[in-house]
Amino acid sequence: MVYRFYDFDETLALTKTALYRAYKKALAEYDITFDIDYFTDFIYVDATKYLKETCNFSEAEIAEIKSMKEAYYLDDFFDDIVWNWPDISLMDTYVIVTNTRKELVEKLLQEYDMRNMTNMAGVFKVIGAYSSNVTYKRKPDPELYEVAFQTYIQRMRKTDELHIYEDSPEGLLAAASFLNAFKKRISKFYLHHII
Repeated sequence: MVYRFYDFDETLALTKTALYRAYKKALAEYDITFDIDYFTDFIYVDATKYLKETCNFSEAEIAEIKSMKEAYYLDDFFDDIVWNWPDISLMDTYVIVTNTRKELVEKLLQEYDMRNMTNMAGVFKVIGAYSSNVTYKRKPDPELYEVAFQTYIQRMRKTDELHIYEDSPEGLLAAASFLNAFKKRISKFYLHHII
């Protein structure tokens, strides 16, 4: 068995442009403007932290901004996403391990399936940093990988392989910390840095 854990943003899907446009449109309603370089440096890595600490928005305001951002992302800027689908093998297990909200990633997969007559939502399971009923520590903490492993890999045999695909320093650190902690249970692993 081969297990494949993919980060979502900028690994499985190039989403930065769509996210930039969605946040720009949402925050314009609060008279906040920025270019893509500012977005990349200050908002993209942790939007919640930016909205709370830099803009001093309340929890309710942050929830409203994120709700608007998600609506714009799905309705107005979905076509800006570039998908990097791997060759799918029915023998492999595919899991998205992401700091993004689980339900949002699932909606994006469903939207892709609806437009392209595919079943990517059925192929990829999703572990997100937060969802409607649970919150996990964000990368670079390894908790998301630990949860993905415990949820989708019941027992690894010596012949099984685990491949992890990550683009960011935070994601690579999370994956490396996870692999180090689970090295007695995972004998064959491959950490792929997506550039």
